[in-house]
Amino acid sequence: MTSLGVVIPDKVMDIRVSPVNPALLKQRKEMLSQQELTIFGAAPRSQLEPIPYEFRYIYECEGDDRPRRALITDWELGMRYRNNAEHMAPKEAAEEVKEYYMNFMDSTQYDARWFMGTTHQWSEWIVIGVFYPPKLNQPSLV
Repeated sequence: MTSLGVVIPDKVMDIRVSPVNPALLKQRKEMLSQQELTIFGAAPRSQLEPIPYEFRYIYECEGDDRPRRALITDWELGMRYRNNAEHMAPKEAAEEVKEYYMNFMDSTQYDARWFMGTTHQWSEWIVIGVFYPPKLNQPSLV
């Protein structure tokens, strides 16, 4: 069974941002409270915090007859949200993340690819990383 792959979406329509269900957020927080993040050895330990929003790409690939949805779990997305939330309201921080990630789906500027994997529990494909190199101009054949 394939559990890891690279996807090049044909069309990204949107990123759906939705608040995490409070009960699920509490469960995630409890799970993370069992772990600590140590930064460079002797630095103080900080508690890991789940972000209160979920981000899902709404997209199509070649041959699709309806849009697909994929949860984005990219570490960089979470850190961008956390950094934004230090100086923005939570909803504003989430909207900035959405705008930032949608920018990389502009096929005239970027050649975006998603690293996707499946979750064992639900067999759902999720975006675990986004790679967005600048689009290179192709030389003409004249």
